[in-house]
Amino acid sequence: MKYRFLFFLLVLVCSIFFCQSQTLLKNFQVKVKGSGEVRSIAEDGAGNYLLAGNFDLFENFQGTDQVPVSSIVKVDENGQRILAFNIPLMDGVVKKIKVLRNGFILASGDFSKVNGLPRNQIVRLTATGQVDLTFNFSFPYSDILDFDVQSNDNAIILIKNQEKRQLVRISSEGTPDINFNYLAEGEFLVNLVVVDKRDRLVIGGDYINSAATNAFACIKRLSKDGLVDTSFQIGFLFSNGVSLLRDIKLIGQNEILIGGGFEKYNSVAANKLVRLDSLGNPVKIFSENFGNGLDMEINSVTALPNGKIAICGLFTTYFGVPASIIIFKSDGTLDSIAALTSSNGNQLVYSDSKNRLFLCGAFSFVYGTGFSYVQGRHQIALFNSDYSLNSTFRPLLFSLSISNALAVQTDGHIMLGGNSHQMINPRTSLSEPLWRAKPNGQFDNSFKPNATFVNISRLEYISNDQFIAGGVFNLLNGSAYTGITLMNNLGGVDESFSASKNIYSDGYEVSVLSTEIKGDKVFIGGAFSGFNGFASPAILKLNREGSHSTDFLSRLPKNANVYNLKVLNDGKILACGYFPFNASGLDPSFLVRLNTDGSIDQTFQQYKGIVQDFGVDSDGGIVIGSHNKVVKLKANGALDSNFSQVSFSGNYVVIDNVIVLEDRRIVITGNFTKVNGFSVNSFAILDKNGQELRSVNLGLWKNSKIKDVVYKNRKLYLLGGIFTDSYQSSVGIVDLGPPPLVNTTILLTGESTMFGTKLNWQSSSLDGIDGYVVERTSVPENLVFSTLDSIKTFNNFSFTDQRMQSDTDYFYRMIAYNKDFKSQSRFSNVVAGTLITETSKIRQLTIYPNPVANSAWIEIPADEIVYSTKVLNINGVEASGATLEREGSGYKIDLGSLPTGLYNIIVSTKMRTLSIKIVKI
Repeated sequence: MKYRFLFFLLVLVCSIFFCQSQTLLKNFQVKVKGSGEVRSIAEDGAGNYLLAGNFDLFENFQGTDQVPVSSIVKVDENGQRILAFNIPLMDGVVKKIKVLRNGFILASGDFSKVNGLPRNQIVRLTATGQVDLTFNFSFPYSDILDFDVQSNDNAIILIKNQEKRQLVRISSEGTPDINFNYLAEGEFLVNLVVVDKRDRLVIGGDYINSAATNAFACIKRLSKDGLVDTSFQIGFLFSNGVSLLRDIKLIGQNEILIGGGFEKYNSVAANKLVRLDSLGNPVKIFSENFGNGLDMEINSVTALPNGKIAICGLFTTYFGVPASIIIFKSDGTLDSIAALTSSNGNQLVYSDSKNRLFLCGAFSFVYGTGFSYVQGRHQIALFNSDYSLNSTFRPLLFSLSISNALAVQTDGHIMLGGNSHQMINPRTSLSEPLWRAKPNGQFDNSFKPNATFVNISRLEYISNDQFIAGGVFNLLNGSAYTGITLMNNLGGVDESFSASKNIYSDGYEVSVLSTEIKGDKVFIGGAFSGFNGFASPAILKLNREGSHSTDFLSRLPKNANVYNLKVLNDGKILACGYFPFNASGLDPSFLVRLNTDGSIDQTFQQYKGIVQDFGVDSDGGIVIGSHNKVVKLKANGALDSNFSQVSFSGNYVVIDNVIVLEDRRIVITGNFTKVNGFSVNSFAILDKNGQELRSVNLGLWKNSKIKDVVYKNRKLYLLGGIFTDSYQSSVGIVDLGPPPLVNTTILLTGESTMFGTKLNWQSSSLDGIDGYVVERTSVPENLVFSTLDSIKTFNNFSFTDQRMQSDTDYFYRMIAYNKDFKSQSRFSNVVAGTLITETSKIRQLTIYPNPVANSAWIEIPADEIVYSTKVLNINGVEASGATLEREGSGYKIDLGSLPTGLYNIIVSTKMRTLSIKIVKI
């Protein structure tokens, strides 16, 4: 019986707190399109091009072809998608792609599955995009840095990213080749490999030597089987910078082009670009002609079929002339500056068989030489053989994981904010870092802010038609603001909100990262110094209209930075971030509590670890996300030992959001793949004790990271990543099901009749109730109840128990439930009942209320003359502390001083002795 009771209790607790239904809404899509990334291009020999990188959607510029993609797509020379190519579904980024001589496609990157099949970091596809099942190399390491192929595609050379950056060779079926003899050097970290026409390997990488005064890189050539080619002059690239070596390409028969950030190749001055002959010596005429005109490093080089050389990179000028893509003649003299782009982050230049050039980067505009034209281009541009901009090649490749913050309006509208350099409309090339979606996920054209050069970090609705935007601002609607603005649903700025022009910072840019609205006050946190001359570092208290509430002045250090803050029930403020205290007795900290005037609450125990985010439960407990773990503190800051520490793991674990729900479950989001060793993907739900619960499968794919979470109306709105393989959305909505009934109170009364015990009840709220369960026991000593019946309507408030035995005392309780029994209320009070028969009428002794908290009333038949009364506990011992006093026709009994439990009331009359059980609660 004892174990049955414990089992029942466990099931009850789980049903109340943990078994909430959770569903990812798959009919909702918000597609906020940001800049994707093209990392590799390959020509297929039929005039088409494979584009690979980090992107999630493809559209042609006309808008007639829109399709989800997964980092690989094939287009024709006009940028239109090749429909016969089956887009492979990959769960990661593609870094390099190469078309083999037989038409098959080799691709490597940060992925583990392709079309649902295990393919860790390297895959071979057929010409139509299907996974080649004859090639299956299981790569157990963290990364493939580069690859190339030998001997008519019969062998593949890979660079493994591990301590020694080993080179390996595998067969065309994926089998490791034990005859490959490369001996890794501990100080030489290989990054790049190129196979020449004689199957020799040109390799390059960083050379780490603790005795060196300058950083340097190294170029070597190996034989076909991996031995060092002694006929090739080993080359060292020197510079004071760190990005020495970025690209290696072959030119002509056996010559080599090298680009990067170096200043010298062995003893020869070479400014970021060098051409080597077949023996590894710099080509003298090229070095003399190229000169020192570049202001920053080269990221990519390519040799055109006509012998010319093209470069792109981080540089913005060549001998003071604006330039982003430059063409040189074979002797190193300038041929022409093809164009300038709106960003200097150009990562790839690629030449095709028609002497045309592709340029890939983070740009949205392309400018002609001398700014002769301005044309919008979204991250990829094609230049004709005369280096004019191709007018028809305009494929649009988007990333969906680009927003930083979201807010949800009462009517279901969703506001999203991000970085103006990432959220760009590719057709207009205009920045759209502030974006509103309708409740169905569609773009809301009525919202038209003119936001440029902003980075939105925080959004929060202050009323149904006004919201606060926090972050880093330069221009919004043509005006300058600092850190925060109040806006309406049309995108207009409320100029009366004075904080937007009065927050100041000493020596750094104002940034608002956190906001909380409490009554008529607005609390903000971030990186700033104060308000209009009032010093209040990192936290400000504002009035609703944006003026400064001077009853609070933060005493945090001047260079503090607040990531998140919460105003507690007592008015104190809990904040996480970085707080480099120098005052006596205060160590640098990552979690502080401030008093209501802004002073440091030194009664709060200092937590020594990193704090990335936190949540507060109804008892004041603090749940902390700290790098790769979650812990819980008590309200005073002491570690809560009853909470199991939760460990997270993955390639780079970040916990971005910690939210404690009203039923005390804990939602954790960020960038992780495992919780306590169990596979998850950036989203986990814990119970109040830190145990991981079975969470809804979001189907997050690629390198998804949930950046922001809003909890509203029993739904979690998740921002970042892509949700499910079957559709693509920047926002995922998890419906947590009906509201919990843990705060619903059921008041139960009972009446003994000749037909049974009649139960009546009232509920403090009917919201979410779908029915009730009646439970009964006849063993009151341990109150082990079992289910008697279920009432499947929410508005039925009466039930009669007709399954009773005479001369038996029964006890009843009730519980309300909602949809699918997934959430239940707390149990009602317990009432007693007895089946009244002709015999029991004679001996009936009435007592009420029962159970009793303090005092009860005993009704005694009028014809009974009472001689004595007493109260016995369940062991038959008279209970001291109980009092019985005669009042009229009955007795008042006071049990207030007795412990909870079951007692017998004994009443002796002239004719007999009567007893009745009573439960003290």
